[in-house]
Amino acid sequence: MLIIEREKEEKKRSDRCAQVSFYRLEEDSTVKRSIRKRLLVWAMIGSLLLALYPFWSVSAVAGTEDEAQGGASSSVTETVYLLGNDSVLKPSAAGALQIVEENGMKTLAGEDGQPIQLRGMSTHGLQWFPEIINDNAFAALAGDWESNVIRLAMYVGENGYASNPAVIKQRVIDGIEYAIANDLYVIVDWHVHDPGDPNAEVYAGAMDFFTEISGLYPNNEHIIYELANEPSGNAPGVTNDAAGWRKIKDYAEPIVGMLRANGNDNVIIVGSPNWSQRPDLAADDPIEDPNTGETDPNTVYTVHFYTGTHMPADDSASRENVMSNARYALENGVAIFATEWGTSEASGNNGPYLAEADVWLNFLNEHNVSWVNWSLTNKNETSAAFTPFELGKSEATNLNPGDDKLWSIPELSVSGEYVRARIKGIPYEPIDRTPREEFSTVVWDFDDGTAQGFDLNGESPVKSVDVAVENGRLKLSGMEASSDVSETNYWGNVRLSANGSAARPDILGAQRLTLDVFAPAPTTVAIAAIPQSASHSWLNPTRAVAANPADFEEQDDGTYKATITITKDDAPNLGVIGEDGADSVMTNLILIIGAEDAEWVALDNVTVSGVREIVEQPVVHDPLGTPTLPSTFEDSTRQGWAWDGGSGVKSALTIQPANGSKAIGWEVAYPEVKPSDGWASAPRIVLGGINATRDANRYLLFDFYLQPVRASEGTLSINLAFAPPASLGYWAQAAENYDIALNALSSQVRTSDGLYRYQVSFDLTKIADNKVIAADTVLRDITIVVADGASDYAGTMYMDNVRFAESATVPGGGNGGSGGGGGSGESGGGGTSDTVEEGAVLVREPKADASGSIAVSLGAGESRVLLPADAAALADTKSLAVTGNSGSLDIPGDALRSLLALVSDEERKESKLSITLRPMEASEASALAKKADEASEAGLRLAGSILELELALITKDGKTVKPESFDPPVQLRIKANDGANRDLAGVYLIADDGKIVYLGGQWVNGELSAALRHFSKYAVLEYDRSYADVPAGFWAADAIRKLSAKHLVEGVEADRFSPNDKVTRAEFAAMLANALGLKAEGGAAFEDVDPGEDYADAVAAASQAGIVQGRDGDRFVPNAPVTREEMAVMIVRAYEAKSGKKAPDASTGSTGFADERSISGWASDAVAAARVLGLVQGKGSGRFEPQHLTTRAESAQVVWRLLEATK
Repeated sequence: MLIIEREKEEKKRSDRCAQVSFYRLEEDSTVKRSIRKRLLVWAMIGSLLLALYPFWSVSAVAGTEDEAQGGASSSVTETVYLLGNDSVLKPSAAGALQIVEENGMKTLAGEDGQPIQLRGMSTHGLQWFPEIINDNAFAALAGDWESNVIRLAMYVGENGYASNPAVIKQRVIDGIEYAIANDLYVIVDWHVHDPGDPNAEVYAGAMDFFTEISGLYPNNEHIIYELANEPSGNAPGVTNDAAGWRKIKDYAEPIVGMLRANGNDNVIIVGSPNWSQRPDLAADDPIEDPNTGETDPNTVYTVHFYTGTHMPADDSASRENVMSNARYALENGVAIFATEWGTSEASGNNGPYLAEADVWLNFLNEHNVSWVNWSLTNKNETSAAFTPFELGKSEATNLNPGDDKLWSIPELSVSGEYVRARIKGIPYEPIDRTPREEFSTVVWDFDDGTAQGFDLNGESPVKSVDVAVENGRLKLSGMEASSDVSETNYWGNVRLSANGSAARPDILGAQRLTLDVFAPAPTTVAIAAIPQSASHSWLNPTRAVAANPADFEEQDDGTYKATITITKDDAPNLGVIGEDGADSVMTNLILIIGAEDAEWVALDNVTVSGVREIVEQPVVHDPLGTPTLPSTFEDSTRQGWAWDGGSGVKSALTIQPANGSKAIGWEVAYPEVKPSDGWASAPRIVLGGINATRDANRYLLFDFYLQPVRASEGTLSINLAFAPPASLGYWAQAAENYDIALNALSSQVRTSDGLYRYQVSFDLTKIADNKVIAADTVLRDITIVVADGASDYAGTMYMDNVRFAESATVPGGGNGGSGGGGGSGESGGGGTSDTVEEGAVLVREPKADASGSIAVSLGAGESRVLLPADAAALADTKSLAVTGNSGSLDIPGDALRSLLALVSDEERKESKLSITLRPMEASEASALAKKADEASEAGLRLAGSILELELALITKDGKTVKPESFDPPVQLRIKANDGANRDLAGVYLIADDGKIVYLGGQWVNGELSAALRHFSKYAVLEYDRSYADVPAGFWAADAIRKLSAKHLVEGVEADRFSPNDKVTRAEFAAMLANALGLKAEGGAAFEDVDPGEDYADAVAAASQAGIVQGRDGDRFVPNAPVTREEMAVMIVRAYEAKSGKKAPDASTGSTGFADERSISGWASDAVAAARVLGLVQGKGSGRFEPQHLTTRAESAQVVWRLLEATK
């Protein structure tokens, strides 16, 4: 079961300001103008501030920074405290931290009392993104980023520490060790988030946790303890007032007392109500040390903000503004620490709001307030520091930067790039993130037999050159008159123009012009080029580019070819046009050509290439429509369903037919390199603003369909989540997922339109974290996530009929998923219900006939048989025969019983035996056959259906058990098309990548029969290989063609058979053994046959069948060429072995050949019998030539005659 709950926090962040409206200020123009005016004032008094607060010069470099700001703002912000980081000191320099008072305000200082500012990053939840805990990452932050602090966000709830304390705690300890090793301060964050009251039961382990960590690292100068990340109203929560703060104090002060009593003087951080936006409350009633009864001197208070949601303020008067609350705290005697802030909105998405971030950081730096940015993750959200996975756009950045301890800037998100610069105190100079791609366009290829608009330029100084097209090339004859090949003295050469061309290529981004140049012999050819456009008519070439004799290579037609590449430096107009976005269409090309000692040259494939911006095509969704539940999509709208902001897939959402109904569909391809978060690459589709209640219904159900182009491994894990009210923390996720194992896909029944169908159900009484969705709980949003469980899925997904229901039982429709919400009720694929999915036949009480066999026939549209695994008839049946329209299976009873024995007797009672005999859809079969044809290079043709076969045992819980192989084998009979060539057709296993395995096959009543040891996809294919050296009229062509189809002979190369090459004794013995299907029992009894050789088993089989013997005693002489008389002896013995008949007795007669006296006595009878049987013929003039060596063609001919004679 996979429960992934990281979306809770972003949903709750998005709502925390909606619920407490006085912390959201409108971003109207009045506020923005006010901010700008105030910033100007700050800039004017910057020097005064420096004078008053010299220790705050950590980043007080006067001046302005001109930046490109992303997101909602792109203005230039005037600031004075963003540059420089002189007071961002490491533990090795500053030592133990303390709180001091400077100029009437509390601030963080080092061991020597001098102010210090911490700047750094926070991890995301360590239960979700543990990969960030590695030495290379910490070294990168300490080195390249110049951070001096890292925050370890140890969620307690939400599947965090409380669920897995040993694992999560070890991650914290590992993080502490890496921080110490890399000279970083480290914040150990007890991440209070959901629920919002730190006194809640889930947080009961806080005292023990901090006692243990402080015991492991007593008074360690590197460590800062953060006791409560974000207390809030998440039920059970704390109120946003003094009473709420007192509850936080009641929780925190005992832990403070324990730490101080044990000698730990470390800085302690305590959160405040309303997601740590109320440090003003702490200022009015600060934390006391229970040991002294006095205010703890080393406790600071958090302030959390997101720059797209929380606007700045100039004073401390308003309790409705986060910055105002921070100013109040500073003015009233407490230190603050921004242990979490982001460049996005509070949801983690949208933006980034960098101009607003500058205002905030300017404020923090001005007042020496330490800060930590959220967060070190590659999650698909704006506030993440690293590039996320986005389908078709980007791969997720590895959270381990590698041994160089450096993330490149493109590996950072916009937010990460910005924050890195702000930590370092350097100007933010964002890289160009415009996506670009290589392109190459052949503009003129002359394949149509015309000059395609090229001719002599009207101002060409050479008029005698003739321009014509020959062999698909632009040929220039008479080049003796155009012979200068220097770089700069090209003006006297012939000029060509494409004035008459209709080609108008857009060459935006062009960098190179390439041409193939042909000549009768290697020579030097030089070309200068002047591309032209409507407004860029002439710019002299810098030089002519030459191909030298060494660059030319001989072609099949006897000519010589070289390729000339002209860059935009060589032809400046190429660059001018390629960089002009308003006029980048090339209207003409002038070529100035010189050739040394060449009567003619020819040009071909005039190509423009370069790099240009990828113009992203807008994703066009079908109409959104009105949020509707049940969602049936019959009105051809999406009925409110849309992509969630953090979805890793954002392809077009369209309404398409599925199983005779309308459904919402999308395309997805999970990446090969997996993000650490299974949701990062997942489709996340949300029905927002539905505000529904489940009423008396217990389940949420929907139909889910797959149409894969690739799906063989891993799992699709369907997750369900809701956005309930604040009392449930704005997030409630189903405790169990619906998992689809892709390696069991073939056992899933398809709909009539070829889709794999699953009926998904979630039990709404089973919600994570013991939350309860009552009948009247208002569910604002419904989110469905198809998470990637190490899968290779690519294709289309469809969803239909989303609704609440009282029961999980759904008539009809396939299942096959697993998990508590995944159809484990009566409609499950492995249960014992009588409900049968589409296309399946359920035989409730199978019975054997008089012969002891069970027979099942499939009707039209039926492709699967289901039988109770504990049926009595299976215990002693002889076989199970399943017959469909395209073929049949005969499964031996022993094979069935071997499968049944793989589960216990108890499991078997509630399991089903599933046999699938499914013809592949015609279009898919044709595509797969085409792929096989391309892979085999053999002229394959589909001569019947492609059958998908499976034998499996499906247990009640959906587990699929399959045999590794069949012993004894299963017999398949597959129908062939009328007119199929029986000599070329065979049964083949055909893999998804087009690779084929030949299984042979015997013709029985228009069907091919073959024995199978395991199930896959099988087809009747005609295999028609041709060879360049075996023309159609060749005397043995027909035999070679037919034996190639039976895979008894093959070429020495893909297109060459070498028919006149000689055949060795081992090769001919192998041909005969394979043709007769002989199998060896033990090794060959010849001392010179190496058991490791490919032919060893075949020689042994032929020897044991009496077909071959040694030449002298125990020596077979396998590599000796076989003579024609040896061939005759072997072929006659093979005839006898195959037919079971004795060969005609020719001991008293003549062989019938003119040279029979040359035939050895030991071979004479066999030669005569072979001639009588029609197995051999003479070579001409009635001669047999017994001592001549047998060729590959002759061996093929006699083996084919053998097969014909023994049918």
